[in-house]
Amino acid sequence: MKKQTVEQQIEIDWPIRALFNYVCDIHNNATWQAQVDHAEWTAIDHYCTGARYTCLQPGRTRPVIYEVTAHTPYHRRSVTRRNAWLQPTYNMEFEPRGEGTLLRVSVSFNAPWSLMAPWYAGKLLAAYDLPRLKQILETEK
Repeated sequence: MKKQTVEQQIEIDWPIRALFNYVCDIHNNATWQAQVDHAEWTAIDHYCTGARYTCLQPGRTRPVIYEVTAHTPYHRRSVTRRNAWLQPTYNMEFEPRGEGTLLRVSVSFNAPWSLMAPWYAGKLLAAYDLPRLKQILETEK
């Protein structure tokens, strides 16, 4: 079975470097992600593959652990949830569009969980509130 992915995308009127830096700064997560109250790095070198961070989610007492599984500055970043039985991977890809940036966000699962991908990934992807991110950043600009 191959990996299944569900994706959403949005064009944001921010330069690619600024958008990449904003989205990859986990301290901004609570601003635009519905399921994050607070995030903290558990490693010193947090801009590299293998770095981990924790997030506190509304109504939960146990932190969620994420690991950076891909980090190519100004192009791609992926994080995988480590303390969940499905261990979904959230992928963010950045593509320049004129003076703005096209941001693609997807959630993927490895087999055998890939059969659940369309239903469950859509639910997880909804936490990445891209219209809210766009509104926040373009208003701030």
